[in-house]
Amino acid sequence: VRYSGETLQMPRELENMLEEILAEDDYLHYSQSSQKISWAKQPGGELLLDFRFNYLATREEENIVNSQVNRILKEIIKPEMDKHQKTRAIHDFIVANVAYDLSYREHSSYSALIKGRAVCQGYALLMYKMLQGAGIEVRIISGRAGGEEHAWNLVRLDGNWYHIDATWDDPVPDTPGRILYDYYNRTDAQMAATHTWERGLYPAAQTAYPQERLPQ
Repeated sequence: VRYSGETLQMPRELENMLEEILAEDDYLHYSQSSQKISWAKQPGGELLLDFRFNYLATREEENIVNSQVNRILKEIIKPEMDKHQKTRAIHDFIVANVAYDLSYREHSSYSALIKGRAVCQGYALLMYKMLQGAGIEVRIISGRAGGEEHAWNLVRLDGNWYHIDATWDDPVPDTPGRILYDYYNRTDAQMAATHTWERGLYPAAQTAYPQERLPQ
């Protein structure tokens, strides 16, 4: 990118710009594996800015994910479903069809959906993509659980935010057809027993999920 205009404080201002962009799109943020910014002054006072990004999946793979998510949502989401029912259908699909990658090599939504295996990042990215496709407001949380870095989701239902950790609702080793709900639509207080995160970065989840809506 060629830039001319007010003097930029390098690299802080560029990093701030990127942080603002990524703060608006969790999927883009957590689909990156690395980024690098460099710059050089050009004749006439211009700056030549060089941005290099590496992603967990290729453009072709992301297109496949988009196509498959659209197809799956048409199969598992019915017109009469409310957002609570849609959320459960998506949660259950992911837990039933993705296995935790014990090799720790697979991180993308593509790996989770097409290869059927991923670490927590892949679960959270796929959950984000499917919930967003169903018209449900969703976030990705980065924190710690089980003594290691971990990612999971926040979902907004009826104006309240709830935690969903599809990774921890999926038995390891994988048990086909077994779906847990121990970390389904939980409050901050409930999640804090096993998970930690920087709470100021995310919406608060303070309202208990209606007992009658919890899976039996």
